[in-house]
Amino acid sequence: MKVYLRRCFFVFLFQLVCLFSVFSNAKVVVFVPGYFNSLIPGHIDQKLKYNPYWSYNIINIYRKAGYKVFVVNNLNPVAKIETNGALLLKYLDSIQNEIDPEEGFSVIAHSSGGLYTIAANNIRSLPIRKMIAINTPFDGVDFIEKLTKAYPCLVELEKRINLQSINQLRPSLVREFLSNLHVKPQFPIMGVAGGQERNIYNLLDAAYLTPIFYLTQALMDAPSDGVVTRRSAMAAPSHLVDVQESNEYILLDHFKQNLGAEYYQGLGLQNTDYIRKEQNRFYSRLLNYL
Repeated sequence: MKVYLRRCFFVFLFQLVCLFSVFSNAKVVVFVPGYFNSLIPGHIDQKLKYNPYWSYNIINIYRKAGYKVFVVNNLNPVAKIETNGALLLKYLDSIQNEIDPEEGFSVIAHSSGGLYTIAANNIRSLPIRKMIAINTPFDGVDFIEKLTKAYPCLVELEKRINLQSINQLRPSLVREFLSNLHVKPQFPIMGVAGGQERNIYNLLDAAYLTPIFYLTQALMDAPSDGVVTRRSAMAAPSHLVDVQESNEYILLDHFKQNLGAEYYQGLGLQNTDYIRKEQNRFYSRLLNYL
């Protein structure tokens, strides 16, 4: 009996050590939001300390998969790329005790969040294992270029209301930012695009492009998610940023890609469960690339 109890004790101890090892060596993923990152309404998750720019639905996919999840929550919603890069670096420094410097961490960035990550790395080389950039405008936002050319007064308006950072997303200025990098990212970047079809006969169906993006899409000559073209999401100067094109594609427009379906339900859209299902499908598949 004593031998049996002793054996049970050691088996239990071994399992406990293994369990502790799994949790202590859990991989880390950091979610980096894009433009208007802290203007999304909703409650802050006190445990994870993030705002609902990323839906709970998305975050829980990675938590259930065993990842330590961090969501950057200190960015300025309308700041320039370099400013938010510095703020992102400050956030990463605040969680450095949670990250194994040898293991590093992965990044899932949406929209301008990919540029913020590159800007942070330009200040100091970061131990990033991989960045998945979802509709990051590596070659700028086309419709901003067209609007500012057609209506020069918009540039002055941006200055007056302190939104010059929107102008910074013009293709020429994004290229300038990338060409001025002095620290080349040493981590692989996987570019992912997305978008939805238009349906003028069913404007309120969440399975189709949100009506407001019909206007921006009309100013672009290529397939897009309403904000960023597929070409821009996959393009970057190869000598500075090596973007690996992916076969993955998210069948949602720019803000449905990350926002909770409940927001669109509140806006009166129908079939909002489509958003939840597509987020589940897409973000679950991304686990295979981390």
